[in-house]
Amino acid sequence: SLFFLFLAITKNNFHPLGSVNETLFNQASLNYLVIACIFWIAIQLKKPNQTVQIHASVLTDCIAILFLMHASGGIQTGLGTLLLITVAGNSMIVQFRSALYFAALATITLLTHQIYSHYVNSAPESNYTYAGILGVIFFSTAILSHKLTIRLKETEALAVKRGVDLANMAQLTEHIIQRMQTGILVVDSENDIRLINESAWHMLGMPSTVKPPNLASIIPELSLQIEKWKKHTDIPARVIRPPPLQAQ
Repeated sequence: SLFFLFLAITKNNFHPLGSVNETLFNQASLNYLVIACIFWIAIQLKKPNQTVQIHASVLTDCIAILFLMHASGGIQTGLGTLLLITVAGNSMIVQFRSALYFAALATITLLTHQIYSHYVNSAPESNYTYAGILGVIFFSTAILSHKLTIRLKETEALAVKRGVDLANMAQLTEHIIQRMQTGILVVDSENDIRLINESAWHMLGMPSTVKPPNLASIIPELSLQIEKWKKHTDIPARVIRPPPLQAQ
């Protein structure tokens, strides 16, 4: 609507927009923009409820595009395809019956204008076929958009469930590691300690773990052996007996 109003204000000759009735096109563009702003405010306020807002916006789109299409020369201008966005977008957030209703409303809008042009304005060209094809596209889009949304919601729910399962598994694994009698240390590439279980913590003299310490500051001999192993992974392991440290 803002684009159409911009064309009206700047007097750009963007054929065929407004070619039949420029005054009607300009007025329809202005009203369309004003109503769009009202809808934006209603969305922010969340009043009225979502169902009322959706149905009102679809009806507004159909009426506004009907006037814009009539002021520009009819269905052959291609403006009717703008209803495809309305049908597709709103079909994703409503029930299946409402999605079909939106497709039917968009199709009726095109057919109404075609009948009016043919019998009232005595338009020489008949575009019933074009209107019918667009109607089929509207219904196909509504069905596909709704089905796709259902599939996406199911996938999202499954992903959330899997995420919860993985989180629970991670907690269980961490609990098992912490209760093991064998000391376990996990360090990163800089030898900063990322995980230390209770057994290893007692073995190393119960060092402070408030801030992830570096292995070299606790047991330099083990840190040196890890660095050698990174360079030559085939070197034999050597037993290290760290001296007991005082708790920090």
